[in-house]
Amino acid sequence: MSRRKAGWGSVWYPPRGPPDPVTLLQYVAADVSACPRRIPFSPMSLISFIDVHKDLGGKKVLDGVTAEIHDGERIGLIGRNGCGKTTLLRMITGELEPDSGQLHRKKSLRVGYLPQQPVVREGLTTWESALEPFEELRAIEREIAEVEEAMGTADDDALAALVERQAALQERYTDAGGYQYVPRVEAALTGLGLRTEHFDRPVEKLSGGEKNRLGLAKLLLQEPDLLVLDEPTNYLDIHAVRWLEEFLRGYKSATLLVSHDRYFLDRTVIKIWEHRTGLVDAYKGNYSEFEQQREERDERQQKEFDEQQREIARQKEFIRKNIAGQKTKQAQGRRKQLERMERIEAPDSGEGDARIVFEYTGRSGNDVLRVKGLQKSFGDRTLFRDLEVELALGDRVGIIGANGTGKSTLLRILEGMETPEEGEVKVGSNVQIGYYDQEHRTLDRSKTLFESLREIVPQWSDLEVRNFMAAFLFREDEVFKNVSDASGGERARIALARIALTGSNFLVFDEPTNHLDLSSRQVLEQALIEFPGTLLMVSHDRYLLDRTVEKLLVFDGNGGVELFLGNYSRYAEKLAEREAAERRAEDERKQRERDDAKRKSAKEADARAAERKAKAKRKFSYEELETKIMETEERIESIHAEMSGEEAYRDPERMKALGEKLESTRNELAELEDEWATWG
Repeated sequence: MSRRKAGWGSVWYPPRGPPDPVTLLQYVAADVSACPRRIPFSPMSLISFIDVHKDLGGKKVLDGVTAEIHDGERIGLIGRNGCGKTTLLRMITGELEPDSGQLHRKKSLRVGYLPQQPVVREGLTTWESALEPFEELRAIEREIAEVEEAMGTADDDALAALVERQAALQERYTDAGGYQYVPRVEAALTGLGLRTEHFDRPVEKLSGGEKNRLGLAKLLLQEPDLLVLDEPTNYLDIHAVRWLEEFLRGYKSATLLVSHDRYFLDRTVIKIWEHRTGLVDAYKGNYSEFEQQREERDERQQKEFDEQQREIARQKEFIRKNIAGQKTKQAQGRRKQLERMERIEAPDSGEGDARIVFEYTGRSGNDVLRVKGLQKSFGDRTLFRDLEVELALGDRVGIIGANGTGKSTLLRILEGMETPEEGEVKVGSNVQIGYYDQEHRTLDRSKTLFESLREIVPQWSDLEVRNFMAAFLFREDEVFKNVSDASGGERARIALARIALTGSNFLVFDEPTNHLDLSSRQVLEQALIEFPGTLLMVSHDRYLLDRTVEKLLVFDGNGGVELFLGNYSRYAEKLAEREAAERRAEDERKQRERDDAKRKSAKEADARAAERKAKAKRKFSYEELETKIMETEERIESIHAEMSGEEAYRDPERMKALGEKLESTRNELAELEDEWATWG
C-alpha cells in the first residue's frame, strides 16, 4: 500500500491500477473541487477534516489532513514534539481555522479542552473552583432555600403556590443530578491526587501541578460531547493516572487525547492518530496494536518503494540509452510516464530520532549503595522512616508512589543535595553517580546549551561537541539557545547528554521521560536497557518501568516503603489481586452486617408479632381492666371475710361452696393480670 500526499490526506490505495470503490468514494469526498456542496464524510461524525492545510510561522504543520471523530470514540493523537498536534487540537476547539480545506463541527457540539497549562480562576478555594461546573444546580439550591424560607411566613393562599414551586424545583434538581454532584466533585479531586486538605486552600496558593489537576477535574466534571486532553497525565502520579484511566474507559462521549504515555494509551484508547509529515494516519486499536500495524505497513511500504525505485532506475536507463537513438519516441513516452507516476514515499526511517548511549568509564564495586535507618520529614509529615535499601552491581530498581511521598527527596539525599534526619547512606567503591533531576536544577540557566555540554568535556573541539549534540537532535543554531529559553524537551535532552558524557556507572534518574516525545522515550528506553551499570529510577512511565527495571520500591505515603520483586505490570497484577481481596473482605463484612441486621430485624418482628397476638387477646381497655382487677380483688377479700365467719365454720357445705368460689375468683384474677401484663 502507498500513501498519496497531495489532495486527499492520508488515504491508502494500491500503487498500480485504479482505487477500490471505497477509496474512490473517499477520494471524491475529499476532493473539494469535485464537491459542489460542503459535506462532511459522515452525518454521524462530531468533527470532520477534509483535505485541511495549515501553515504556522512559515512551516506546514497540516498538509492535506482528512480525518473524522465519531461519538463515543476514544482516540490517542501521537507524534513528535513540534509536529503540529496542538495546532490540530486548537482547530477542533475553534481557536484556529484551516488555511484551506473543510472543517466541519456538529451543530451545538460541546468541546471541553484541557491545554498543557490550564488556567483556573483565582480568588476561589479549590472546592469552590471545582463546583463551578455545577453553578446551575447551585442556583436551584439557592432558590429552593428561598422558597422554604418564604413558606415559614406565608398565608394559606401563598403557601399552596410555594409548595407547588418547591415540588417543581425539587424535580428539576433531582433530574439534573443534584444529589450526586457533591460526591462526584470529591471523587474527581481525590482521584486526581488533591487531598481533602487542599479543598479549603486558595487556588493561587496551589502549585502548578495542583492547578493542572484541578483544571482536569473541572473539565471531566463538565462531561462535554468531545473531551480534548493535551498531555493529561502530566503532574499525575501512578495512582491518579489509574483513576483517570478508569474514568476515561467509562466515559460515554468522545475523547481525543495527546499523550506520550504508552501504557496509558494502551488502557484508554480504541484508535490511534499518528501525526507525521503534515498528515494524520488512523489506526484501529490501542498503542501496542498501532505499533504492530505500523511496522507491518512500513515493511510493505518499504518493499513497494524499493520495487518502484528499481522500476524508475530501469526506465531512466532505457531513456538514457534511447533518447537520441531510433527509439526516441519510446524514450520520450517513458519520460512522460515517469513524470506522471505517483511516487511511493519511503517509510519514516527514524533518522530524526535522538541517539542515546550510556557507557561507564570504570566498573563499580559489587556493593553499590547501602541505605540504613533513613528518616525524613517535612513539618509534621513523615515521608519515610527506617528506610533500608541495598543495591548491588547491575541492580535495576524503579521507585513509585503518590506525589509528595518522598521519592525525589530520597534521590536528592543520595546525591548529597539534602540531609536526612536519621540514618546513613554509604556509596560503594568506584561508584560514579549520574543524577538526572526532573526540574533540571543541575543546569545553569544563564548558559547556552552548547556551553552546558562543553563544560563536561572541555578537551573536546567545538566540532566534536556539536557532533555529539546532533545525536541529541540539537542542530545548527539551536545549540546556541540559552538554557532559560529552551523547551522542557530540549532541557531534558541536554541533561541526558551531559550524563552520557560523564561515563557514570550508577544512574539515578528522577522522571527522565517528562517532556520527551514518544520517539525520544523509546530511544531512552533502549539506552537504559543496554546500560550495563546500576539503575535507580523514579518514574510514572509504567511502560518504561516494565522494560527497564526488575524491582520496585513502593512508597505508601504513610512513611513506609515496600520492596517488590518484579516490574510494574507484575506489581499491578498483585495490586489488583490485593484490592480484589480487600473488596471481597469488605463485601463479606457488609454481608455480615446485613445478616446481623436481618437477624435483629427478625427478632424484633417476632417480638412485635407476639405483642400483636397478645393485643388481639385483650377483652378490655386498660382502664376497664384496672377496674375489673380491683373489683375481683375486693371480691376475693369478701370471700375470705365470709369464710372467717362463725356461720361458715358451723356449715361445712357452705364452707365448701365458698372455697370453690374463692378458687374460681382467683383464676379470674390471674387471667385479668395476664391480660394486664400485655400492656407493658
